[in-house]
Amino acid sequence: VERWPGLARVRLYTRRHDRLAAASHILLAAGPKKEAAYQATLERRFLSGFGFAAGADYLKVPVPSGGSGEFKATKYWGQISFVPSATFGAQLQYFGTSADRDAFSDLGPPGERYEGGRGDLQARVFLGGGGTPRLDLNYMRTAFDSAGILQRIGQLGGTAAIAGATWAFRGTARHTTRWTPLAVDASLSWTPLSLVTFAAEGAYRTHSGDRSSRWGGVRAGIALPGGLVASGSLRRGDAVANPALAVDAAQDIDELEGSIGWQLPWVGIEASYARTAAFTPRIYQAFPSIASIGPSARTEWITLGGRFSPLDWISVQGWYSNPRGAVPDGLPPRHYQVTGALHSKFLRTFRSGVFDLRLELGIEGWRAGVIGRDPLGAPVVLPSATHVRSLVRLQIDTFSLFWESRNLGDTQTGHVPGFRIPRYSGLFGVRWGFVN
Repeated sequence: VERWPGLARVRLYTRRHDRLAAASHILLAAGPKKEAAYQATLERRFLSGFGFAAGADYLKVPVPSGGSGEFKATKYWGQISFVPSATFGAQLQYFGTSADRDAFSDLGPPGERYEGGRGDLQARVFLGGGGTPRLDLNYMRTAFDSAGILQRIGQLGGTAAIAGATWAFRGTARHTTRWTPLAVDASLSWTPLSLVTFAAEGAYRTHSGDRSSRWGGVRAGIALPGGLVASGSLRRGDAVANPALAVDAAQDIDELEGSIGWQLPWVGIEASYARTAAFTPRIYQAFPSIASIGPSARTEWITLGGRFSPLDWISVQGWYSNPRGAVPDGLPPRHYQVTGALHSKFLRTFRSGVFDLRLELGIEGWRAGVIGRDPLGAPVVLPSATHVRSLVRLQIDTFSLFWESRNLGDTQTGHVPGFRIPRYSGLFGVRWGFVN
């Protein structure tokens, strides 16, 4: 996860089985409100470098008492690969998903039914690596169907990377058949000392409708004796947030963030300040009571975080975030989350370490804010709420038994008006992994 002011980038890495022994796992879970979750995977690799993998996942979420709108989602994954060495390989995989939510009626106006499916085909070839320059070439084809409208997008691109003892460079270029014909990214990092890091990156995009995005960012971090750490980042430019919407234009980016903390093995605290640019968001699919999201002015954010682990088997961690001045739509003020856990392997009794017990309790809450605007432009209030969840997990080697509970306090309000979180919902189940 790469964090910039006003942006969080999550990099997803393709799973590849790296052992000759076959591996598989299953998950079976159910809940008191007829929740259900099933999952299974199978992976195999051979001496020649050929490998295959397959998996499937099913999730069912019931409706709250007195409401309607059951949700079901099915996912499936298949992969074949040929990786004869650490410097050459090819991979082809397909990931499909389908979702079905009935028309819902709970706390507000009735919502429409949602039904859709998506499929992603990805092909990739890589050359180099292992201390030498590396080149990745990839092709992706995405098709999705919702409300009888079928759309397809193709993407072709490549990434070149080279790294030295204290520096690394990465450049990427992609062509997409719709909305963003050209996307170019470049990043450079440098670690002159073990406790000092610098990084910079730039991005350029061309979009349909004679639109473009371009921005650059720099950041630095330092660790001082005694566990003191500090970091800062700056991002400037302009970007089109939703290129798929022809009416969306580029908006200015002028954002910065700085943090300072004290980190020791048993305790850690961090305080950060961020300033995000003014932003006019767009919404793809309106909820029944939310027709739009109001524009936000430049906002300052104060975030506090910490963790405390006085013993190896007990830990508490949490964070608190609050905007200064006007609060943007969709983000409630005084948002916090705290999690406490008891975690022990009982090594005096189970010296092999195969036994693992975890007990966890979490609390999340916020003060009342504005989630969006109604058809007349009036604010839609997001009421204050507190949600309590728990997790009990017992693991013996590759077998685990878990019980996850959500909304233990029976809070009636959720993140979006009209979508009530079921009381005392959760899952009870088993996960078991097998090798050979």
